Amino acid sequence: MELKQKRRRFNALLAAGQMMDAKEHILSGYGVSSTLDLTEPELDGLISRVEKLLAQKKDDTDKAIREWRHKCLRKMNECGINTNDWNAVNAFMLNKRICGKHLYELDLKELQVLHRKLHNVRDNIIAKRQEELLKAMSN
Repeated sequence: MELKQKRRRFNALLAAGQMMDAKEHILSGYGVSSTLDLTEPELDGLISRVEKLLAQKKDDTDKAIREWRHKCLRKMNECGINTNDWNAVNAFMLNKRICGKHLYELDLKELQVLHRKLHNVRDNIIAKRQEELLKAMSN
């Protein structure tokens, strides 16, 4: 398959998975803003990754995973992330300091680690707000 066809395949897979909004974030992980800037091995890796994600989405019936995703989304909401806006959720999740992956890419163990991390983030946000409130009250 030539490079042009691979780019089409990648875009078609994103469209099929309703992930076109995440394209910019996916590409930014490779330090590029366009598929034209990707090398052929990088493009092959992306195609493989998206195919795997689509297969996972279809097969994802594990109740425990769904429950942990829900728990993580609740914690994100507590951290101030609008969980009704998937662009905001994806941008937050793709941050390397948070996770570097989409929520649906995480397995059960990774979701549990993320949940603990989100607890810490939420607690830090609350502590910072309380500190700011005390400063404002003392002025």
